[in-house]
Amino acid sequence: MAEGRLLITGSTGFIGQALLARLPPMRPVRLLVRDRRRVQVPATSEVLEGDLRDPQLLAKAVAGCEAVVHLAAVIDADAPTLEAVNVLATRGLRDAARAAGVRRFVFLSSEKVLRQPWDAYARSKAQLEDELKGGFPHLTILRPTMVYGPGDTRYVGRLLAWLARWPAVPVPGGVDSALQPGVVDDVVACILGALEGRGDGGPYVVAGPDRVRPHDLVSALGKALGRPRAVVHIPWPLFVVAVRIASVSKGAPIRVNQLRSLRFDHQYDAEATARVFGYCPTSVAEGCRRLVDAWRAAAAKSATRSRSHHELSVDIAIPVAAVVRLPGMPRCRRRPGGCRGRADEAGQADQRGILGVALAPHADVDAAQA
Repeated sequence: MAEGRLLITGSTGFIGQALLARLPPMRPVRLLVRDRRRVQVPATSEVLEGDLRDPQLLAKAVAGCEAVVHLAAVIDADAPTLEAVNVLATRGLRDAARAAGVRRFVFLSSEKVLRQPWDAYARSKAQLEDELKGGFPHLTILRPTMVYGPGDTRYVGRLLAWLARWPAVPVPGGVDSALQPGVVDDVVACILGALEGRGDGGPYVVAGPDRVRPHDLVSALGKALGRPRAVVHIPWPLFVVAVRIASVSKGAPIRVNQLRSLRFDHQYDAEATARVFGYCPTSVAEGCRRLVDAWRAAAAKSATRSRSHHELSVDIAIPVAAVVRLPGMPRCRRRPGGCRGRADEAGQADQRGILGVALAPHADVDAAQA
């Protein structure tokens, strides 16, 4: 891989974080972010913080760069915001990069541009694909399908969170169309391959090798969890109404703007893209296993922090209670060993802990131990 400086936009996102984790450790990288607190910066990286729509910031960002990976975009927004961020800002980045002599540009589009009629997001991506062509010596356009994997909180990750809490999941009945989700590692493999000089041109659809219906995805996740879940088939009209009602909840397994994907029959040649960029497409079974493993690891880590916090709170609260009895806490009689013998009782008597700090374990403790 060429060692020239690389600019990445959208590095705080799901795909951006996965890309940073797999970049060569000595590759000089510049990250353009809105909030530097949201990104773990590699040792060889520098960070520019600001708005992608700022022309002066863009000129500074691309200065001295050999390549640009443009991941930043908005999805759930109104048409004016999509136009301002996805179209106008990308157009400004293109112009700044060309003026700075950037030779390689990798653009993350979407397979939604293949669906008619376009929604505002697909229209913005299709417009940019046309405008970027011919602007750089080396241009690669990628069109990922539904992307999932460790860190996903939008698609399959939301479904997993639902399955971890509930014994059954609603799916649309009477829908014969199939999804073809792709694992984030495969998308990253395409980006890295493009930076190595593979796949000039495109567009390339990045999809997994398996075509699955919603109930197949539920089965794959249940198997990876080791806890099969029941599937409740709901007629499509009622399913749409249910999704719209449930959309007010952050825990709903699907969002309103994802309904169209369920009616679109995805059928792509995953092997064709894989041959160009040199990777093996990841199956749904393997992708779900990786997602569940990462989710369990994160839940266990969170549970460990919660237990440590619980123990610290009790260690602080009990000695204090020996001198000043807090409301709701039992009297602590002095005995050999001090007050630690009443720790469990004290913790149960006042679940708020000292100074109102919650002692209850994290909600994902049970899931982490599954």
